[in-house]
Amino acid sequence: MDVYRQFLPYVNKEKKRYIVGFVGSLFRFLIPLSVPLAIKYLFDDLLQNEAFSRSEKWNNCCLLPLLYSLYFS
Repeated sequence: MDVYRQFLPYVNKEKKRYIVGFVGSLFRFLIPLSVPLAIKYLFDDLLQNEAFSRSEKWNNCCLLPLLYSLYFS
């Protein structure tokens, strides 16, 4: 218990950095999991939807790869 009491002031001092690091690592882990969702949206909702015109489909088809290439580069 004495070791914990000695370590606690350091943890309290750096608490903000721990929280930012934890949230950042969660974000970094969850972004690649969104790729299958984007592909599902692209094929199921966008390309097979007759409500969109051909130019709207083309614009949306170009937008997703652009966003992913900006993020992963």
